[in-house]
Amino acid sequence: MKTLSVILLLIVPSTTVMTSAVHAQHKVTLNDFYRPFALSEITPKNMQQWPYYRYTSMNWDDYGLFGTAPIMAARSPAKLSVADTPFDIEQEFRDGQTFVESLTA
Repeated sequence: MKTLSVILLLIVPSTTVMTSAVHAQHKVTLNDFYRPFALSEITPKNMQQWPYYRYTSMNWDDYGLFGTAPIMAARSPAKLSVADTPFDIEQEFRDGQTFVESLTA
């Protein structure tokens, strides 16, 4: 019963967020969220939008415009750690742009 309570505690808030934030134009119900769709509905224009992005992300070889390349595992992977001081991505980086802006410019 405790496990069921924890699962429900995790599912209920996430479904509320999904139904209220996914499409701001209209209210999305759980039926809408889990509705089936035909692969023919996926176009280059909507493939990265809900609900298709989940499918296209899992099958990117079929939908990517430039293809994909396999990445082999490292022989000696780098050790990851958490920084004591986080990097401020909003600080000025170059030519008056923030770090994030410089990535998308």
